Amino acid sequence: MGKDDAHQIEATESMNDSQMADLQKLTRYEMAWPKHDGLTHPNWELIDYWFSDSVPEAELDAVWTAIADHWLQRLIAELGNGYDLYSLDDYRLVGNEGEATANHFLRFAQRSVRKTLSLLPQIASDEGPGTQVTLLFSDQDAYYRYTDRYYADMDKDAFGGSAGMCVRSGFTHIVINRCERWERERTIAHEYAHALLSHLAPPRWVEEGLVQLVETEVMDEPLAGLTVDMIHEHIDFWDDDTLAEFWTGESFYRPDDGQHLSYQLALWMANELMRDRREAFVAAVNAFDPDTPFEQTLRGTMGCDPPDLLPPFLRGRSR
Repeated sequence: MGKDDAHQIEATESMNDSQMADLQKLTRYEMAWPKHDGLTHPNWELIDYWFSDSVPEAELDAVWTAIADHWLQRLIAELGNGYDLYSLDDYRLVGNEGEATANHFLRFAQRSVRKTLSLLPQIASDEGPGTQVTLLFSDQDAYYRYTDRYYADMDKDAFGGSAGMCVRSGFTHIVINRCERWERERTIAHEYAHALLSHLAPPRWVEEGLVQLVETEVMDEPLAGLTVDMIHEHIDFWDDDTLAEFWTGESFYRPDDGQHLSYQLALWMANELMRDRREAFVAAVNAFDPDTPFEQTLRGTMGCDPPDLLPPFLRGRSR
């Protein structure tokens, strides 16, 4: 029996007979559990439709926790190699590095979520049914085998390597690659911050800036100050074309120094805005809509255009 069986039984026992029967049918309905490279990536849209009319709101959490547990049990069987399912309260972790490691990262994930909610109380949200899921891979082959499903329409060689990702499609969950413990912690803090912003639609530079602010707080690190060399590096890189990539989010996928500089610029801007114009910036973050140009939202909430938000040494470089 896996480490999580008691939690799975507890979740299903809180469901009525009809819901449990529906769940049993669903687990046998293979169209709900398609595979990519031998690993299950559930058809969350179908699963949501399956239960949409039959589960009262008060029971959604138990139902979606049971569904998630079933998916993760499938996944550990498919991964083999000693992978198992671990839990802490409403957090789940799949890994194969032993109970002590699993418990460490479960506690760290829980702390990261609490810290994010406290730092961004008007922005971040953990509302929604189900459990917080982390997939902790011990080797890069397994990590890329799983995440390839989400890179299917992207050129994986067009941007830098991946320490982890927040999967937002269907059931939001966190996937962590093999790396040093401190880097895994940083990645968990970073990706859970993304997860808690997944109900919003801010531009990439806004979200990455906020996420890095959270990351530095969770890791108990000071923000890096600006040095003369750093300023010159940014002045040399950013021009009208590269800043256009920054505003659209493309520069965050560059395989060169532009990726690092994009994250750095986003962090500086988010820190300045949260410190000096917090109320207006929070209003903008909550108002962003994918169907409305973000420049229009900025004008309506902050009374400015994107170039006006750049550090002084970069203003005038973007139309």
